[in-house]
Amino acid sequence: MKWSGETVLDRNIEQVWSLFLPGKRHILFPDQENAKLVSGDEQMGKAVYRIPVEDGRRSLKLESEILTDEADKKMLKQTESGGGGTAVSTYGLEKSDENRTNFVFAVGEENSNKVVQGMLESLEKVISSEEISESSSREFIRKIRKETLKMPPKGV
Repeated sequence: MKWSGETVLDRNIEQVWSLFLPGKRHILFPDQENAKLVSGDEQMGKAVYRIPVEDGRRSLKLESEILTDEADKKMLKQTESGGGGTAVSTYGLEKSDENRTNFVFAVGEENSNKVVQGMLESLEKVISSEEISESSSREFIRKIRKETLKMPPKGV
C-alpha cells in the first residue's frame, strides 16, 4: 500500500524540521518514542534504531537517513522493518518564505506476513486501497498541521 500527500505549513522550515529529528520525532510518530540508538549518528546523516514492540519480546528496526539538510530544503528517509513488513517513508520540506514551508511525503508499505496481507485484502474488499491511502494522508497532514500550529511563529 502506498500513500502520499503535500501541504503548506504556516511555520518556518527549521521549526517544522525539528519535528522530524530525535527528541521531538515521537510527536509525529508515537511508536518511535522509546527508540534506542543502535548505530550511527543521525546528526551526521544516518542512524539505526530499535523500537520495542508492546509485547516486549520483539522490536522493529528503524533506519533514519537525512538526505538533504540545507537552509531552504530538507529531506528525511526512514525505513522501518520487522513485524512482517517494511515501510519506506520520505519526508521533504522546502522553504516557501520566512514563515511558510512546503511539505511533501510518501509512504510505501510492503507486507510479507501472510496474515497481515490477508487482513489488508479483506479490508480492501470493504474499503478501497485508494480510500485507505487518502484517509491516511489526510490524517497525517492534519496531525502535522496541528503540531506546527502549537509552535509560536518565528520572531514572536
